Amino acid sequence: ISLLAIGSAVFLDQLMDVTVMIQKSIGNVIGRDVCTVRTILSALVLIPCMMVSISRSMSLADGYAAPLKLYTHLYGSMMNDAAFKTAGESQHHQHQQQQQQQSQSEIKLVCTGGEWYRFPSSYYLPDNARLAFLKSSFDGQLPQLFTEFGSKEQSSSVQGRFNDWNEEEMDRYVDIQDCSYVIELLKEDDNNDVTAECVSYMQRDDHDWELIGEIDFLDADKTKLLHRVLYLPFLRGRRRYQRYALFARQS
Repeated sequence: ISLLAIGSAVFLDQLMDVTVMIQKSIGNVIGRDVCTVRTILSALVLIPCMMVSISRSMSLADGYAAPLKLYTHLYGSMMNDAAFKTAGESQHHQHQQQQQQQSQSEIKLVCTGGEWYRFPSSYYLPDNARLAFLKSSFDGQLPQLFTEFGSKEQSSSVQGRFNDWNEEEMDRYVDIQDCSYVIELLKEDDNNDVTAECVSYMQRDDHDWELIGEIDFLDADKTKLLHRVLYLPFLRGRRRYQRYALFARQS
């Protein structure tokens, strides 16, 4: 980004030098003063660049911000769960504090399958939540979780199995029955059937699962190049979306 900013600044500086030469010849022809000609020439270049930049930024935010928004929604859902609520009445305050401390000691797993690489950060999870992986079509080595020791000496040692060949390690996976929440991109085939692997896991699970949130995520394969690159509000209907979904297990 810094290189782009420097390059843009150099380009604008050179552009101003070019406009100085142009305005001297054009200004005399059209009868305009030098400052007016320079302003018009600069606007003809800067305004289109500005519009394209804004459209591109809006395109990225509209198409690919779903993981950030959904993990934010997850954080709010977990914090607003009954186990986290604090009663308003003063006589129940101590009881609620004890209940909250007990529930925080119970680690809840937020599971995902093929979307593991879009997990933004552990800052998007409450203290009593951990990210976990479900088996997906990805057959490489998944990341290991940080230890509770943080930056202490214990965190520098290898925890569990780890290899240098990016080969799959089965101990990274958990069972769907261990999950409290599932986040997955719901992909649809040509028959509009959902093909997400996590959905099949939930269907076979003994517990019921409830969809508590979903946000549009751009389907790049089904969206034409122009609408992938730029955001055109009056043509938003031509963009194709998939659903980034959040499920919660019902107790």
